[in-house]
Amino acid sequence: MDQESLVSIMDGLLSKHHQRLLMQMEHLLDRRRQIGSIISSQGSDLLGPPPLVIPLPPGTESEQLTDRKECQERPSQGEDVSQRPTLASRLSSSLPPVVRDASLDRSGSYELAKEASKRIKDSLPSESAELPVIGLSRLCRMQRRLLELASSWQFEAFFATVIATNSIFIGVTIQWESAQRTLKVPSTMFAVQLVYTLIFLSEVLLKLCAFGAHEFFCSVNWGWNWFDVFVVTSAVFECFVEVATQDPQLSGSSSNLRILRVLRMTRLTRIFRVIRVVRFFRSLRTLVFSIANTLKSLFWAMLLLALIMYVFGIVFTDIVNNHILETDSVETIGDLEKYFGTLHISVQTLFMSISGGLTWQDASGALSNISWLWVYVFASYVAFSCFAVLNVMTGVFCQSAIKGAERDQEMVVQSLIMDKQQLKQSLTKLFQKMDDEGNGSLTLSHFEKHFQDEEVKVLFEALELGATDAWTLFLSLDHNEDYQILPEEFLEGCLRLRGTAKAIDVYMLRRQIGKLGMQMCETACTQEHLAQMLGNIQQVVDQDRTCRSGAETPNS
Repeated sequence: MDQESLVSIMDGLLSKHHQRLLMQMEHLLDRRRQIGSIISSQGSDLLGPPPLVIPLPPGTESEQLTDRKECQERPSQGEDVSQRPTLASRLSSSLPPVVRDASLDRSGSYELAKEASKRIKDSLPSESAELPVIGLSRLCRMQRRLLELASSWQFEAFFATVIATNSIFIGVTIQWESAQRTLKVPSTMFAVQLVYTLIFLSEVLLKLCAFGAHEFFCSVNWGWNWFDVFVVTSAVFECFVEVATQDPQLSGSSSNLRILRVLRMTRLTRIFRVIRVVRFFRSLRTLVFSIANTLKSLFWAMLLLALIMYVFGIVFTDIVNNHILETDSVETIGDLEKYFGTLHISVQTLFMSISGGLTWQDASGALSNISWLWVYVFASYVAFSCFAVLNVMTGVFCQSAIKGAERDQEMVVQSLIMDKQQLKQSLTKLFQKMDDEGNGSLTLSHFEKHFQDEEVKVLFEALELGATDAWTLFLSLDHNEDYQILPEEFLEGCLRLRGTAKAIDVYMLRRQIGKLGMQMCETACTQEHLAQMLGNIQQVVDQDRTCRSGAETPNS
């Protein structure tokens, strides 16, 4: 082997390994863009990673001989570069799969998720294709319009007004009947009642057509819907009976009058529909829902109070009964029988003594005719019931009312919306205060100037936006990094930085740290690969140097 061939082999090997090093460095700098293009070019399967072939690291003796053989065949000047392996193909066969999967950025993952969702949605059978087309489109459009109408706030507000006016009309009717002492109402009142009945009937029918029978009777508001059906049905029957009793031959029938009285008793249930009106008033809604959530606690509290009164009632009734059997004083017996004559009267006296219906001094005075010991027992009962039982009941009711108000989803949503609007108004005023020049933007000089103001600091702390210095807060609010903060950036940044870190913030931070760890592992693997390639180059250079020195020795 002459010197020129050795130089040619050495030049080819160095060029080849130099090209590999450049490609690896280029991959290290542009790996996200190149891998994103590789995955986007895989049109067959976006969910699964593309197949990779991980080559063995160079360094074996067979690979070195192959490299020498390839280097001896020098490339010509007119070689087509497009026929060479591209960087993407070289990268797809050189990166480990774990490293390659970890290098996907947020935007690439989001696009993959969107495309996968679209593909799954397209693969599902279409419901419209299975349904008959003739006459269905018109029916669907009509039902959709009815659903939009029944779900609108104008619809709810209109019928809430009708319910409120109907409650007033029922009160006027009851007042007129009680004043006239009759069950027959004038024709004018009957006409108004008939109009209200038709309006409520149309409401129920419209909701039934809009939501469907199953949704109407089995949805979340099924209780109110069944109650509406009962009220409307009773109102319709009442109108029919009212018309029937107008006939002189039927008006005197006792059975018809009895039916009319029963139906008019159901008329009083319409007043309870006014409870549905309270949802349009936030404060009134809070009170009603809080009271409704205390009913369970009220039941158990009343049961406990009844048990206490029952025990003390048995004690006092037994003592009084024994005293009456042993004494002949009529005056003493009269007072004792008035307050503790029977168990029912004793329990009633005990309840009235702690609820303000009776001065408990009168009841204890009657017991003083027996013994002062029973006066102290009665006083102990009053003290225990008023200071212990009733106060504990009040605390339990307050706790139940607060929890009930917090569980009301609509109220929670409305509260969050109002709090957010108030916060935006406060931030807008703060921005206008700091933008004293009226430019519509804040610079670092504005921040440093107003950050020294104690009033501005207090406002930031009140909004839970405390920061150590103006520069840190300025960088946190400057989203686009143009060194000026617009009103939109100020509002969004303050809303994002307000308060402590949430669970989703901690999760995203852990996710980003995990990605950084995978990228560091990728960088370490790449460095090890480069170090191994450099070692192989050094080994080839040493072998070529040995061959070259061996070739020069015979010539010398």
